[in-house]
This record gives sequence, structure tokens and C-alpha cells, in this order.
Amino acid sequence: MDTTGNYKDRALSVLEGNWRTMVLLTFLYIVIAEGVFRALTLTCQLLWHAPEAKLAGSLLSIPITLVLLPVQWSYVASFLRLRNGEQVKVNNLFDCFKDYTRIFVTKLLQFIYTMLWTMLFIVPGVMKSYSYAMTDFILLDDPTISDDKAIDKSMKMMEGHRMELFMLDLSFIGWALLAILTCGLGFLLLSPYVYAAHAEFYEDLKQQGNSLEDITNL
Repeated sequence: MDTTGNYKDRALSVLEGNWRTMVLLTFLYIVIAEGVFRALTLTCQLLWHAPEAKLAGSLLSIPITLVLLPVQWSYVASFLRLRNGEQVKVNNLFDCFKDYTRIFVTKLLQFIYTMLWTMLFIVPGVMKSYSYAMTDFILLDDPTISDDKAIDKSMKMMEGHRMELFMLDLSFIGWALLAILTCGLGFLLLSPYVYAAHAEFYEDLKQQGNSLEDITNL
């Protein structure tokens, strides 16, 4: 595996010439997610009084989150598309609807498993989230895989590498603090930077003898 610094350099290299599109994609994803929740809140306020609206909003936020999970997949997977110089477009954010059931069920299971581990304790939840971190990229690379198989492959790929990915994420903490100081606007640049680095990390995992084909034969 490569060093943290090199992953960040590789991410910047991949994003060169693509920053405008990926920032726009990030902005659109945030607008969609924020817009859905704001519309939900407004609807609850119109239908119920304050206490009931708060409760209804909390309950309905769960299914809304699940509906947005496939869109999140489209966003994350778009960074893997950059590896071969593919021209990513804004409409790639809606690629999940071309194979919605497969993406939705897999992301739903990933969400449930992560939540169950987090309910057990925070640390196991975080560890499992890193074990599942490659699931989005696997779903893009293998159009035939779904459900637990995709999640299992991610877990096998991440065996012995969770701390490396955690340290990579930790190296962005300074940028995250700066993004917060800009009232969140900095995340429009930071998010593409992080996910592009994750995509490079995934590519190296495959080169380390943990390719999708190798894992299938385990």
C-alpha cells in the first residue's frame, strides 16, 4: 500500500481538470439531501403542532435517509470513474436509478449493519464502517454483485487495512477545521479530495492481491 501523503497527491492528480465538475456534483448532492430534509420538516410543521411535528420528523427522517442512500452511492462511485480518465458528468449523480434495487438493498444492509454495531458500542461501529468502506466501489466495479456479497468483499479487502484508511482520513482533519471556519463551504473542496483519495486506496487494495476476482475464489 502507498503512503498517506502519496494517496493525497494521487487524489489531487486525478482531480486535476475535474475540480469544477466534482465540486458541482458535491454541491448538488448536498442540495438534494438538505432539500429533502427541509421539505420533510416543513411538511411536518404544516400537518402537526410543534411537539408532534418534531416526533414525526424524527421518525420520517429514517426512511428518507434510506431513500437517499443510493444517491450517496452515485456520488461516491463517481470518484472511481475518474481513474481511467472517464469524463464524469453531473448526471452521474443519478446513476443509481439505472440499477436502483441492487444499489438500494446493498446500501440498506450496510446502513443497518453499521447502525447495529454502533448501538452495541461506538468503537465497533466505527471499525465496521471502515470494513464496509469499499462497498460503493465494489458495486461499481462488479455490476453482478449485490447484498451481503458486496459487503463481505469489502470486509475481506479491508482486512489489515482499516487503520491505514483511518490514518488517511485523519490526515484531512486540518482541512476539515478550515472548512468549518468557512461556514461549511470548504467541504465543497474537501469532500472530493477525500473521496478521490479513497478511490486511489481502493485501487491499491486490488493490486495487493485482493482483487475482486481473488476474493470471489476465497
